[in-house]
Amino acid sequence: MSLLDRLRGQPDWRHEDPSVRASAVDELEDDAQDLFEAIASEDADPTVRLAAVIRLSDPSAIGRIARSDADPQVRDEAAAMLRATAVGAAEPDAGESALAGLSDARDLGEVARAARVESVSRSALERLDEQKAIGAVARRSVHRAVREAALARLDTRDELVAAAVKTDHREVALAAFDRLAPFGSTDRDLLRTIAVRARTKPVSRRAKTALAELDGRPVPLTADERRSRREALCEQVELLAEVEQPDAVRTGLDQAERDWRALAAAAPTADAPADGGTPDNTDVLPAGVAPEAAAAPTADAPADDNAPRDADAPAAAPVASDASDEALAERWRAAVGAATD
Repeated sequence: MSLLDRLRGQPDWRHEDPSVRASAVDELEDDAQDLFEAIASEDADPTVRLAAVIRLSDPSAIGRIARSDADPQVRDEAAAMLRATAVGAAEPDAGESALAGLSDARDLGEVARAARVESVSRSALERLDEQKAIGAVARRSVHRAVREAALARLDTRDELVAAAVKTDHREVALAAFDRLAPFGSTDRDLLRTIAVRARTKPVSRRAKTALAELDGRPVPLTADERRSRREALCEQVELLAEVEQPDAVRTGLDQAERDWRALAAAAPTADAPADGGTPDNTDVLPAGVAPEAAAAPTADAPADDNAPRDADAPAAAPVASDASDEALAERWRAAVGAATD
């Protein structure tokens, strides 16, 4: 056989020119699947391999190309074909076969969000590990059961906030808001963000209600704020030493002691003993006051904090919880002693 005869008998998909080979692949019949797979796997030129991949119909063959081809464009096209099949398949088997060839989290996330068949969507979700990808499924999956399954797997504050704020699905938003309670049920900034940005009105209303409840509660004082207020009370009692009217002294001491006790009541963990027992005032009582006088009311010492005090009876000293409080207690003793002399 002459060289011309041999050249005439060579198919175009074996031609030395890649453009000719690619055109030849386009002209082959659909039933040449084995040949398409061979060309997609073996041809040296990526444009020819890409032309062959597009003609493939077997998800497993497309999956092998998506995982192993050296050219990113060929891999991306194979993955896009699998993704489209997994999302649009009406039969579970076809969708699952296409899904099996996917591995990238973005592809799995799209299938979990948009697959026509719920079981395919759920299978894609089960293969996701990153909280952000799972959160997107919780907010946007077309299947309610898949949204709920994704929400159940969320365990970070940011993704729960996103689920509460960004989804259009009411049941997801409400459940996410409830799940946020351990992270920030008293976080005003978080509640304001949800109240303003939530797409669903029930979640926005819940956040506004929680804010209103918080605004109705007294804001706890910090340790520095309590200490500053106690210093101010000491200054007030020190000024009473210059007051000559007994009634004014008595009224001032009564009010100062009530204010001091209120500060202690507002922060029991700071001012009460660590073991939960009864505070021991013995070491901080002002001079001249017996321990038993501070421990319990007597006939001469009314139990009611609002009852008038004998101007000659010193106010009970505060409990000292640390070195700075001890210094304030010493100052209190001196101020009360000076005011009642």
